[in-house]
Amino acid sequence: MGRKRLDYPNIINREETAADLRKIYDCEFWRCEYTKRKYILDLQSRSISKNYISNIVSGSEIIDKALDYVIYHSNIVLGIVGIDIDDRTEHYDYLEKFIIAYHNFLNNKNPKYCISSSVSMSNFEECHDRLSDGQKKSLRILHSDAREYGFFPADMTIIRHLDRVEKYIDNYFKEYGAYPNFQNPFLMKDDLDPDFNYKDVDGTQYFISENSDGIYIYMKCLDEADTLSKLALHAIALINTVVKNKPMRTAGDRNDADIQICIRNKKILNDKKTLKIVLEHNFAAYRNFICPEKFCYTTDTINVAKYLIVPEYEQISFNTRASGLYIWDKVHFYGEKISKSIEKARDVAAFNLHSGIEDKAIDRYYRLAKKSVERMSVLKFSDL
Repeated sequence: MGRKRLDYPNIINREETAADLRKIYDCEFWRCEYTKRKYILDLQSRSISKNYISNIVSGSEIIDKALDYVIYHSNIVLGIVGIDIDDRTEHYDYLEKFIIAYHNFLNNKNPKYCISSSVSMSNFEECHDRLSDGQKKSLRILHSDAREYGFFPADMTIIRHLDRVEKYIDNYFKEYGAYPNFQNPFLMKDDLDPDFNYKDVDGTQYFISENSDGIYIYMKCLDEADTLSKLALHAIALINTVVKNKPMRTAGDRNDADIQICIRNKKILNDKKTLKIVLEHNFAAYRNFICPEKFCYTTDTINVAKYLIVPEYEQISFNTRASGLYIWDKVHFYGEKISKSIEKARDVAAFNLHSGIEDKAIDRYYRLAKKSVERMSVLKFSDL
């Protein structure tokens, strides 16, 4: 199910959530920064037409090749040629909406996979039919990359100045009361167990057929009076009923349900704490998708977003992550040695790597960045 971004300006005035929202924002920022570097490296094995002429010079051939690749396919989809890169912003904003429309077109409005968009493209099928074979191929490539990496390709080729970005974020928030939107997340491929299927806003159920290997639970979950905890505990009670009454496989009224819960791997049934968390997260995501005006700003939604996005236990400073990734860039994009890159990082005042911090500690910052890039995830030092 597509994620709706929290509307920071509308809820930032709630003092009890302001710190949590900054953590959520920072973690999404770093998830994209780590992911884009994995994407840029992965693009090195791909090729584009030899006739394509690039005007991109970033100082790193690796970054340039990735930019060339994304711009090449973006321009094919949009049918634009010869437009200066500074003038492309509006076109690429439209391209994001076009990729979302294509994604929703492929998934037939199923809320499990659909992504919300501010622009309706109800006639997308007709529009898609008018695309050339080359445009369709490039659109498939860009959509596939967005699904694989979780962000739009254009967002994943912009390398920011890590020594300036925190100050920019702070100043932007002071001036506008909101955080700058550096990236838009996309719906990644994911195989889930338990799995969840949903009813759309028009009442269409996208439930799968039952088989003898699974447990199927059906529930309504859009009553504002029901907390996420209450819904999850009710679901677990229904699951326990099925388990205790074999060969029974289902519980709840399928015809009247908002959500279908499918359990195939019975191991999670022995871990009720984890099961409850998974259930709460999915109830929250569905409610926020169907009725954002009711559920987006609730404490339940804020808590779920924080749990899903913010690494548990360790809160690592912005500068620690920035300096580690700065060193990673020097090593992997510019071919410098780690020791030399650490020296350069020490010269960046914003990182505050004072003489009391040993090179061994800074090398650990780099290794955290390296592993985070490899996994496209915001990791903790305990993950090393």
